[in-house]
Amino acid sequence: MVDLLTIVAAGAALVFLFAVKVFLDMQRTMSRDVSRLEEKLVQLERTAVSVSTDVTSIKSSMQEKVDKEYLQKRLDGLVDLLKRKRR
Repeated sequence: MVDLLTIVAAGAALVFLFAVKVFLDMQRTMSRDVSRLEEKLVQLERTAVSVSTDVTSIKSSMQEKVDKEYLQKRLDGLVDLLKRKRR
């Protein structure tokens, strides 16, 4: 007949194997989640670089453009000056 020590040892072994399985499942899940998170971080970094490049491009483009109101005032001033010189 099977003695009590054998049953306890078998039960302990089953509990240990179950704990190892749970640990390995958790490790696999964490590894998969970390990989997904790293991929998303890389995508975010690329997006941030792209946005930064776009902002820099827009800033330089805005600096190259002349303010329309300022230009209109200058033209009006030149027209007035020419009109005064004609008289």
